[in-house]
Amino acid sequence: MINIPEIVQSQIKELMKSPEGTVSFNIHIDDLYTHDFMGGKICEIVMGEKILLLEIDNMKKTNYYYSTPGTGTRIAIIDLNDVPESEKMNWEIVWSPRFIGLMIRPLRDDDKPIIAEGKLSDTKLRVLNNHVLRLGNPEIDIMGFRIFQDGEYKMEPTALDYWKSTLKSVEILLSGSSDMGYIFEVVQSNYIISALVTGFEIYTKKRFLEIAEEGKEPDMDALVQKIKLTISSRQEMEANAKKHGRSLLEEIVHNKKIDFQNYAMCKAAFASAYNIQFDKLGYKSPELDKLNNIIKFRHRIIHVSPLLSITNQFEKPLKEPIFSNRAYAKSAMDVFNGFINFLHTATINLDISN
Repeated sequence: MINIPEIVQSQIKELMKSPEGTVSFNIHIDDLYTHDFMGGKICEIVMGEKILLLEIDNMKKTNYYYSTPGTGTRIAIIDLNDVPESEKMNWEIVWSPRFIGLMIRPLRDDDKPIIAEGKLSDTKLRVLNNHVLRLGNPEIDIMGFRIFQDGEYKMEPTALDYWKSTLKSVEILLSGSSDMGYIFEVVQSNYIISALVTGFEIYTKKRFLEIAEEGKEPDMDALVQKIKLTISSRQEMEANAKKHGRSLLEEIVHNKKIDFQNYAMCKAAFASAYNIQFDKLGYKSPELDKLNNIIKFRHRIIHVSPLLSITNQFEKPLKEPIFSNRAYAKSAMDVFNGFINFLHTATINLDISN
């Protein structure tokens, strides 16, 4: 009915390898101005975990969706009832990490284009087995969506969604109170630190894989060398990955060859696989030091005691004690959230066309 030619869809799919793109095409919709118009898809293109969906509903509203794990699902809408009647129209779609846009212009003299800029969509698009799923609507707010089948998760929240749920859980913990005095603040703070570091680990691990799913080819030779994987071990892992339908990157992460809770190892993994340098994200060096120290303190909370009250007890040279309390927990949340925002921006701006 309204399909874009296959050759054009192939060209769009190739352009989707870049974080920024613009596509312009002309289409004719036979029954658009009849009472029998039912709407339909113009195109639905899946490239890894990226989705581009262009459709017209039965009320003649054009919905342009562009979705990636990194940016989430965004939508731009133009009501074709507001577009002057024309046998042919020029359509233009734009995407980038910062915005998406849709333009429709009748191919007649003196007709001006109608332009819509995108916004975050209430409906989230996700890919499962190369099919597009629609999750949620304006009346339903979804958090932590998962699909569990045959003893394993087939779909989990994106890295960014998981981090947002971590922040939400921390906010809930911070809202708690007790008449037990300062000891409550210590326990409250220490469990928040544990949650933040776990959230950091899961975010970085998931995002590390998502970047490849979005089309960026990791430098596997550099990564294998960095984690000191022998030739025989690599060959064994490649065979096992093929057996289970995984990539070598997924197999390495699955076998826990990278400890994402170890700041130095996490930093080295992103640098070697994607040339993302933690020191060059734009995040201030003192904040990176704080983040690393908080991760180390979390290790002592787990392996020594959840009642530890001095966060820098083992640092050398000795400094004034920094106590674990609500203020420290709030500061830690800001440190981790700031870092992840900088890292996330770097990941979605990667040019994968090369």
